[in-house]
Amino acid sequence: MADTVHYYMERMLPELEELQRKGFFSEVEIKSIVKKRTNQEYAMNRRIAKKIDFLRSIEYELNLEALRKKRKARVIAADDEKKGTSEYSITRRIFHLFKRATNKFKGDLSLWMQYIDFAKNNNAQGVLSGIFVQALQFHPTKPSLWILAASWEFEENANMAAGRLLLQRGLRLNTDQPSLWHEYFRLELLYVEKILTRRRILGISASAQKEKDEMDIDNDDQEQQLDDSNTIQLPKMTGEDMDNDDSKAINKLEESTAEALKEGSNPILQGLLATIVYKNAILAVPDNLEFRTKFVDIYRAFSDTEQGCEMVYDSIRQDMNDNPHARAYLATRHLFKKVDTPSTGGGDSKYISISDPAFVVALKAAVDEFNTSVKDLCTPLMWQLYVEFLNQWRKTISEENLKLYLSKLLQRTFTACQKKNCLSEELYSSWIENLTDEDQLTKGKCKTFITQEVSTNTSPTFSFFLFAAQEKAKEATKKYPESTQLWLARISLAQKEDGNGKINLN
Repeated sequence: MADTVHYYMERMLPELEELQRKGFFSEVEIKSIVKKRTNQEYAMNRRIAKKIDFLRSIEYELNLEALRKKRKARVIAADDEKKGTSEYSITRRIFHLFKRATNKFKGDLSLWMQYIDFAKNNNAQGVLSGIFVQALQFHPTKPSLWILAASWEFEENANMAAGRLLLQRGLRLNTDQPSLWHEYFRLELLYVEKILTRRRILGISASAQKEKDEMDIDNDDQEQQLDDSNTIQLPKMTGEDMDNDDSKAINKLEESTAEALKEGSNPILQGLLATIVYKNAILAVPDNLEFRTKFVDIYRAFSDTEQGCEMVYDSIRQDMNDNPHARAYLATRHLFKKVDTPSTGGGDSKYISISDPAFVVALKAAVDEFNTSVKDLCTPLMWQLYVEFLNQWRKTISEENLKLYLSKLLQRTFTACQKKNCLSEELYSSWIENLTDEDQLTKGKCKTFITQEVSTNTSPTFSFFLFAAQEKAKEATKKYPESTQLWLARISLAQKEDGNGKINLN
């Protein structure tokens, strides 16, 4: 072990001498650095290595490099000399320490991630490629590593082929990993978005070409209005002049080139690769609604992807038609707002704004689809999801007419559910809670409505909604006598009815 330590220390001598000569560290500090590194080397070369020894050594070198940079900024004379080994000697030692640590502890993913972060912060592009290769060899089942490597290839190296290849290899080894499928899907959309952005900048996109054609038409009209008496008219080309092999070849070449440049006829620019990725993904991970809805969220972060979103909706409708959560998601989709520009990562809601005139139309479409769903799939869960949807927007909306519409619709929904004999414990509890909320909303807005039937069974201050809630609580506890939640709701309502703390459950 001593020979190994002396070998490493001897290699540091030229670098330490240069650090002292340039004035970054004094002689006393150099001796302290030598002593500290010697102790660290002995610790790292012990028979049973410990990761903490490598991390302590790396932390010391990072602090040492930060101190060197600060002192370099103050030493004016150092700027007049050529850069030597002192500029990168400490950084090179840190890389060496990371390499030794990862060789000792190959299975420690956090250590590999620190190694990658350090290389990124120092713009060591050449080293990063090798680090990713080694890390993926030892951790082929870690999706985060595959995604990180592909992202680096695409964003830093501008190498789409390498990024795509990395994710494809990762998916071969981890077919059932949703994150890999989502990132591969996102990568293909990013690639198309990048191409379309370039085309718009160069003026060869479909929208730019349309604007150009309109401008050309306007210019032609203006030229025709000018007096051309003093202009020289060029001879027109006849059919014989154009009838030769060279001109035909040129025309064919121009037509093929123009056809290839058209966005509408290019399947890649239409998102074909992303569609293929999605279809392969749902084959690898079938019957997972959350997995599929994530593709919609990714689609909506890009512009002009409504067709792709509809493709995902159609697949959900086809494969999960008997899933209440899937039917609820398809009904709610009408309230999703369209995204015209790529998302900036903000926290904006994905729903249409309540103040938007399109909100009412979208809400009506969602309600209609929910009504269809509860008819086709008449289960307590489907009704519960419908009730939760109405209740959510009833509490969110502040506009009085819409709020009243949703309140009445909610009551009709509970009644229709009861007629279908689909009231579960959760639905009874929601109904009772809804009636209690209505009582709170009507207090102070209107006089207490008391029927003859109510007045004979309750106190004069007991409102109609509380009376209806108590009746539902009695009905619920008879149907589900073992439900603690329903009994607690009934007891609470009985206390409100009596008004003096006594409970009457008759």
